[in-house]
Amino acid sequence: TLIDLVKRNGVQDLFTTERVLRSLGPVAAPAVPRFVALLTSEDAGVRTRAIRALEHLGDVAETALPALEEARQGDEDADVRHVAEYAANAIREAVRKKAKEQ
Repeated sequence: TLIDLVKRNGVQDLFTTERVLRSLGPVAAPAVPRFVALLTSEDAGVRTRAIRALEHLGDVAETALPALEEARQGDEDADVRHVAEYAANAIREAVRKKAKEQ
């Protein structure tokens, strides 16, 4: 599953997951809560990959913004905080873009 791919460490797994998520778009919305749940993993790599997965969902991941903000402000890992900030900004931009299109 996509969740299993995010939990793995392999770079190829991450690229595969990102490509799949980009292609699924709104269909992947039910996965958002599962990716958010991974933000509590003890493994910083899993947290980072979950954040990247949410980022690639774009506006579909809007409901993840509070969790991303929490990670941005309070995660113990600097890389996770940085990726969370980038992802949150990318998701906000995707939400704005979609609103303009409607």
